[in-house]
Amino acid sequence: MTRIETERLVLRSLRRDDRSWLASMHVDAGGSIEDAELELEQALAHERAHGFGHLVAETPGIAEPVGVVELHLAGEGIVGIEPEEVEIGWIVLPDRRGEGVATEAAGAVAAWALDELALDHLVAYVRPENRASLRVVEKIGMRHRGTGRSRRGARVEIFELRSRDTAQPG
Repeated sequence: MTRIETERLVLRSLRRDDRSWLASMHVDAGGSIEDAELELEQALAHERAHGFGHLVAETPGIAEPVGVVELHLAGEGIVGIEPEEVEIGWIVLPDRRGEGVATEAAGAVAAWALDELALDHLVAYVRPENRASLRVVEKIGMRHRGTGRSRRGARVEIFELRSRDTAQPG
């Protein structure tokens, strides 16, 4: 079980008892409970197989998580990212957006992954219209690598953070 602490957050490995919270987040984002169940099972299997995975962001003293940072092998289907590259992504609950939660959480996880896991680099892909996530990649020190396509064919901007670059913890 991974645990990372920042000034305001505790990031910990995803657990089975996160099922209902994850399901409500998926439904709020237009997904389904089935999508959430599949993501949970895949994330838990990824962590068992590779030693890293989704990290739930919590605010000490508040029961419900505020978001999640996904750290996983990218897998097939993203044009511009190799399947074996490690991808970082984040989701923050709507009522906590704009508070720097994504930057703090993603920066801490990126620094941890490059240092503790000794990864050479991380990648992220962001839709050009997602200005908030574009600010996050900039603030945590990721550099633009190029343009690609998501699994659904949407244009995305691809960013990377190399171990020689210092991840900004937020």
